[in-house]
Amino acid sequence: LICGFLKPGFRMLQRRIGARVCQIAFQLRRHRSGKQLEQLSALAIKRPRPVFDRFSIYKLPHTSSFSMGARSSKEFDVGGGEGQEQKPKKARFSLKRFTKRKRAAGGGQASAQGGQSQPEEQQETPEEGTAEGKQERTAAQVQATAEVSPEQQPEAEQTQEQPEPEQTEQQPQQTDEPPQQQDVEPEIEPQQQVQDEETQQQLQEAEEPPQEPEQASAAVAVPVEEQQATVVAVSDDSYLEAVVGRVSDFEENEMREVDIGDFKALLVKQDGEFSAVGPKCTHYGAPLAKGYLGNGRVRCPWHGACFNVRTGDIEEFPGLDGIPCFETRVEGDDIIVRAEKKALEAPKRTVEMCVTMPEEDQRTFLIVGGGPASVACAETLRQEGFKGRIALATRESTLPYDRPKLSKAMHLTPEAIALRSADFFSEHNIDLLLGHEASSVDAEGKTVNFTDGSSLVYDSLLLATGSKPRTLPIPGFDLQNVFLLREPSHANQIAAAALGKEVVVIGTSFIGMEVAAYLSDKAASISCIDIAAVPFERVLGARIGRVLQGMLEECGVKFYLSAGVKELVGEEGKLNGVTLPSGQTLSAEICIAGVGVVPATSFLEDSSVPMTSKGEIIVDEHMRAAEGVYAAGDIVRFPLPLIDGDTNIGHWQIAHNHGRVAARNMVGKDEKFNSIPYFWTVLCGKSLRYCGHALSWDEIIYDGSPEERKFAAYFVKDDKVLAVASLNFDPAVSRSAELMYQGKMPSGSQLREDPSLISHL
Repeated sequence: LICGFLKPGFRMLQRRIGARVCQIAFQLRRHRSGKQLEQLSALAIKRPRPVFDRFSIYKLPHTSSFSMGARSSKEFDVGGGEGQEQKPKKARFSLKRFTKRKRAAGGGQASAQGGQSQPEEQQETPEEGTAEGKQERTAAQVQATAEVSPEQQPEAEQTQEQPEPEQTEQQPQQTDEPPQQQDVEPEIEPQQQVQDEETQQQLQEAEEPPQEPEQASAAVAVPVEEQQATVVAVSDDSYLEAVVGRVSDFEENEMREVDIGDFKALLVKQDGEFSAVGPKCTHYGAPLAKGYLGNGRVRCPWHGACFNVRTGDIEEFPGLDGIPCFETRVEGDDIIVRAEKKALEAPKRTVEMCVTMPEEDQRTFLIVGGGPASVACAETLRQEGFKGRIALATRESTLPYDRPKLSKAMHLTPEAIALRSADFFSEHNIDLLLGHEASSVDAEGKTVNFTDGSSLVYDSLLLATGSKPRTLPIPGFDLQNVFLLREPSHANQIAAAALGKEVVVIGTSFIGMEVAAYLSDKAASISCIDIAAVPFERVLGARIGRVLQGMLEECGVKFYLSAGVKELVGEEGKLNGVTLPSGQTLSAEICIAGVGVVPATSFLEDSSVPMTSKGEIIVDEHMRAAEGVYAAGDIVRFPLPLIDGDTNIGHWQIAHNHGRVAARNMVGKDEKFNSIPYFWTVLCGKSLRYCGHALSWDEIIYDGSPEERKFAAYFVKDDKVLAVASLNFDPAVSRSAELMYQGKMPSGSQLREDPSLISHL
C-alpha cells in the first residue's frame, strides 16, 4: 500500500518518516502481507527527522514497484536521536531485529485503522516530544499517504479512513502526463503496435527537431511475477547499480528490457553470458527488445540497424551512432548491471575517433558528395585512426541531411534533418566544402576540379555524388509549378505550394506515392498517373500493389493507371492541366514528377573511372573503382553476395555500408562488402518494410493476408528466398534480414509447407 501511493506524500514522508518508511516498503516488497503491514506500521515511530548520507529515495510513479538507493538491499544509513539530527550510522535492517526492539519497548501498538492525517503545517505540535504522540502521528501519516490519490487530493488535504490492508486492491495506475494521440486504428493487433509507435515517433520528429530526451522523473515498475525487484544502489554521483533479474529466469538467446532506477537497458543472454546495452535504436528510437537477436547483435525492428550486444557498436545501418554498453555481472542468481548515469541518460554513443595530426600524416582523403556514404566514410576514417586531412565536398549549400524524410515529411528544414551538426565536423577536423560541385576528375593526376574553378589534389578519393531525378521529354515540362524532388528546398517549395491546390503526381513508385500520401490531407485533390497497371508492381507484385493503392485511395488519392502523360498545359507560362494520351485533361495547379533517377556521374565522362552505359561506376567488393579511387551509394554497380552477382541499389542503408567499407579499405584494411539490402516506406501512417533484392521471382509465399493488411511476403526464385516484404508483421523483415545474413534463411519449399516458419526461428 505504501509502495503504491508513495509519490503524493513524498516530501512529507522523507522529512517526517524517512528511513522507517523505506524499511517498511522494503519488507512489503519481499513479503506483501496485510499482517506484516499491520506489524511494521507500528514500528514507524522514531527519528522524525532522519539524516541521509549514502541513502537516496527515488521519486516513483503510482506503481507497485519501489526502487531505493543504498549500498545493498539490506544496508541503510539512518539518523538517530529523539527529535534531533545526529550523525548517521550504519544499521542493518531486519524484521526480526525490529520485532525484538518492539517487544523490549513494551509492545506499544499503533493503530493502522482510525485517525486522520492533518495538514502539514499543523502536524508540528508540542506533543512531539513524547514517544506515544510520535507513534500515533507517524502511523497516521503512513495511513494517510496510502489513501491519498494525486489526481483527487493535494498533499495537505485530509484523507478518509483507511480500510484494512487485506481488503485493499491495487488500482490501475495512471501517469501524470496526458496520453499522446496516435494515428492508429482501434483494436490494434500486437504486431501493429510497433508500426504505430514508429509512426508516432516520425510524426513527432516531423514537427520539431530531435532533442535529447529528458531524464525520467520516476522509476518504472518491474512486475514481481516476471523478474526480481530492482534495487538501485548509488555507488556515487556518477553510477547506478541494480539487480535487474534472475539467472534462472533467462533462457539462452533471450533479450529483455529491464529497469535501472529511472532508466532502461536491454539485457541479453547469449553463449551463456549476460550483457546489457542501450534499449533503443539510434536511428529513429525503435525499441530493440521488439527486434531480432542474431549472432552477437540485435537488429532493429523498424529499419534493420544492428548493434553489437557486448560493445554497443553499430554494425549495420541506417544511423551513425552506437548504443551505450553497461557493466554486467552475476552474483548467485542475481544479474547486476552497473552503469554510468551519463550513459543511461544518452540514448546514443558516438564511436571514439582519433585526433588529427597533420605533422604525422600529410595525406589528403577527398570525399565528393554529401550523402550518407560520404558521412559514414568520413567518420569511419577517423574511427580507424586516419590522422590526415579529410575534405568533404558537396554541391549543396546545406549540411548532409536525412534524405528519406524529403518525401515523408516535406515541410522539414535542412537544419531539422541534418545528420551531424557543423560543430561535429569541426570537432573531428572534417573539412566541409559546401557549394563545391565536381566538374571533372583526373584519376592519373589525382585531382578533382570544381565548377567554381578551384581544384584539390588527393591521395585517396571517394565518389558518392548520388542520383538526380529523371525528367520527362514532354511538352510543358518547363512550366512554372512543375517540380522535381532532390533536396530540402524542393520539398519545402512543394509543401508550401500544394496547400489547398489541385496536385498531380506523375509516377507511382516509392517517391511519388510518399509525396501523394504526405499531401493527401493538405492539397485540395491528389491525382496519380502512371503507365503501370498497378502501383509498385515491378518491386512488390500486383497483389501487394493493389493493397497499397487501396490504402492511398482511402486517403483521397485518385489513380489514372495504364495511361502515361501526353503533355503539360498552361497559360502565361504557368501550369493549369495535365493531358493524358486519351485526350483527357486533368486540372492541375501543381505537378510533381517522380519517375525515377539517374546517376549523377556526368562529370566523369572524360575520366578513366570505369562506368556502365547507364552511368553507374563499376566497383569491386572493396568498393574500389580504380587505383586510389573508390565509389559508393546510388551511383555504383557492385557485387551483392545475396544474388551472387552485380547490381545497382539506391537504398539509404546500402549507401552507409558502402561508405564504411570504402573507408576501411582506404586506410589499408581488406574488407569486402556484405550486407542485406533493407528499405522502408510510409504510406498513410503505415510502414511497409522490405529486405533483400528480387528483380524477378517465380512465386510469392504469404504468411498472413495482404487484403487484411497484415502479412509477410517471401519472394522466391529457384527455391531461394531473395526478398521479404511485410506490413503490420514486425519483426518479420528484420528477422529475415538477419537470417539471410547468417545464411540460415529457409528455402522456398520449406516456407511453402509452413509459411509461419520464420516466426519460430
